[in-house]
Amino acid sequence: HNAVKSVFSSVPGLGGAFMISQSENLTHCSSNTRADLPNPCPVCAERTRSAIIAELMNIIADAAHSVVPDAEIICWDWAWDEKWIPEIIRELPPKTSIMAVSESHVPVEFDGIKTEVIDYSLSHAGPGEKSKNTWQLAAEKGLKNFAKIQISTTWEGSCVPYIPVTKLLDEHLTKLREIGICDYVTNWTLGGYPSFNMDLLQMSHDEMVLKNFGEKAAKNINLALENFSEAFRNFPFDVTVAYFSPHNIGAANLLYPEPTNYHATMVTIPYDDLKTWVGPYTAEIYCKYLNKLCTQWQKGLQYLDAAEDEITAEFEANYRDLRSVALACYCSYAAAVNQARYINELRGTDRKTEINELLDNEIKLAETMLELSGADSRLGFEATNHYAYTRNELLEKIINCEYIKSIN
Repeated sequence: HNAVKSVFSSVPGLGGAFMISQSENLTHCSSNTRADLPNPCPVCAERTRSAIIAELMNIIADAAHSVVPDAEIICWDWAWDEKWIPEIIRELPPKTSIMAVSESHVPVEFDGIKTEVIDYSLSHAGPGEKSKNTWQLAAEKGLKNFAKIQISTTWEGSCVPYIPVTKLLDEHLTKLREIGICDYVTNWTLGGYPSFNMDLLQMSHDEMVLKNFGEKAAKNINLALENFSEAFRNFPFDVTVAYFSPHNIGAANLLYPEPTNYHATMVTIPYDDLKTWVGPYTAEIYCKYLNKLCTQWQKGLQYLDAAEDEITAEFEANYRDLRSVALACYCSYAAAVNQARYINELRGTDRKTEINELLDNEIKLAETMLELSGADSRLGFEATNHYAYTRNELLEKIINCEYIKSIN
């Protein structure tokens, strides 16, 4: 209480506090997300997690409001077990707000394999049932509701400043507005970029296109964005795929002529750990749907090309930006398919023609990314891990592919 009061007293104009009560960071006796771990604290061991979380939120809100009566105290339900939520909300003070991950628990199914979104998804629009239930309980108590969403990018494509799947994003925002949710935290950990995606918070999709690309090019730009969005529905989402698949590093990920037996690391170096990349899916399903994504994404790029002569000088910079980012997205997903196919189908075989064709395509993708990232320092960068790849990594990949061709 004294610590929170001190902060609000020392920082004039502080508008509120954003509370994460369950996470990887241990800040109280029940903050660990693993419910199976014992609680060794003699004070808290016999208490429920929901009671401890509710008490902490009350202490923090009381301290903040003693200094700034209208301070916004946002309680995030990240990692709260569903059975705790009614008790926590019941005990929260009136002037607090509840935030839920909108896409949490959205069901996902590819070829009969079922999983669900936890968070970090643009490909499968929320809101999910867990979040809707949380918001309903909060609304019944008169608390303000927030949605945590991803509006720029996600771990489905972390090394681009934004993923231009605006039709999916517009669908998500429309569904939220229909249930009365109009307040958002718009990105988490992935810094992204304040792109035209954010305009959808304040205007319709058609208005956003007109504002950023002009009336003359609007039809082809809309068709491009529609194809990107429909393509992205094919992203084979699972949290393991999102974190470990090579789409985040794209063409910079090296190929290995022999198995390394290294394990993929979280959103950094995938190595050749295909088993982890594909999560609950098979390699065949993973490649099938990423191929579908890439095929339709190429159609979107064709509509962008058609729009080039329709873009007036006023909107030239916006068009070039979209063209660069959309092509970088394509390169990332195409490289992920190549690398999975190489490991699953081609490595160690005598299918030399197919191997060399794949290697040539990987070289082309790396060269494209060299050109794009050389002109745009945002490409390859992600806010929490910094550069996933730089010029040297892309050059190394080209040499890597030429070497494998030489020994093939």
